[in-house]
Amino acid sequence: MAFYIVKLEDGVWLDKGEGDPSRTTLEKHARKFESLIKARAALKKAREFSPFVNAKIVKYERWQK
Repeated sequence: MAFYIVKLEDGVWLDKGEGDPSRTTLEKHARKFESLIKARAALKKAREFSPFVNAKIVKYERWQK
């Protein structure tokens, strides 16, 4: 199953948790969204705190254990 993750800037990913928005530098810890619509909504919310002009949504298909 494919998921989507939000890359806020080079080496920085949207994460679960608290923050404005919560971020991680480890791709494997990035928050996984079940749909592109949910990922877009999360990016829109993150942009309320900072413009993240180069942010993008990436399809994430790695197997997790």
